[in-house]
Amino acid sequence: MSVRLEFWRKHIKAKEASGLSVEQYCRDHHLTTSQHYNWRAKVRSLDAEPKFVRVAGTDEYSIVMIEGVRIVFDHVDDFRSIGKIFSPVKRR
Repeated sequence: MSVRLEFWRKHIKAKEASGLSVEQYCRDHHLTTSQHYNWRAKVRSLDAEPKFVRVAGTDEYSIVMIEGVRIVFDHVDDFRSIGKIFSPVKRR
């Protein structure tokens, strides 16, 4: 995992725990608000749970992962089990 990503993940979490406004937190830590908002969006995107989408007109389900990787399943009995399989992927 990149040092920069971990740096921002730590600051995003600390800001949320601080109760401060984004402006005040960034001022206190010598960060810009635009950096904060950009990295917050990126961190949330990377940490988001995979979404299951039914492929129209078929019995298939697919997961669209980061960078456009698409995994298609012919049949899904238990979405939670598949989610557990892919949950480590999001933490790369």
